Amino acid sequence: MKKLALLMLAALLLAATSCEKIELPADEDGSKEETPGPTPEQPGTDPDDEPDDSADENDPTGGADIWSVAQALTLGEDEFVWVKGYIVGYARSTSRSSLTFARPTEKPNTNMFIADRPEETDKERCMAIRLAQSGMDYRSKLNLFDHPEFFRQPILIMGQTGTYFGATGISEIFEYVFLPTEQMSRRKACKTGPEEKNQKKTP
Repeated sequence: MKKLALLMLAALLLAATSCEKIELPADEDGSKEETPGPTPEQPGTDPDDEPDDSADENDPTGGADIWSVAQALTLGEDEFVWVKGYIVGYARSTSRSSLTFARPTEKPNTNMFIADRPEETDKERCMAIRLAQSGMDYRSKLNLFDHPEFFRQPILIMGQTGTYFGATGISEIFEYVFLPTEQMSRRKACKTGPEEKNQKKTP
């Protein structure tokens, strides 16, 4: 009996000690150390979510490449590009040799030529722009007979290239905007070359 009582007492002591609460080690200031759980990622901290401030809201091209006249003259047909230049004259007939660096005095011109310089007189450095009457009727909007103030003004034209007056020209205009003279030198034109040609945007 005595041996049985000792066994029962040992079992009770073992059960009591197994239910005791295990205390975590405390820091020096008496607070218990806890492992912080994962915190949700703060919205807007991803660099990819940052707004792009590089695009100019007032840029009519939407950030597209802008070609100078000299660069655009090296293009082939059916390219959709923005070209900047100065309106320097028009051709009186279907021949490039009839290019006149002046305003028409008899009737509206059906074409106009632009160049990289307002005082350009070299016909080979000028690009022909077709002024169609169909669609948006750019002939009535841009001809120098009705709008003599446009002569030698800087302009930005979005159009489709094609052979016109024996060289690369703009065969169809889609959009245009006149630029302040001081912006002509600030606008960056894209570089010509195989890699750059693949970066042009289509409408």
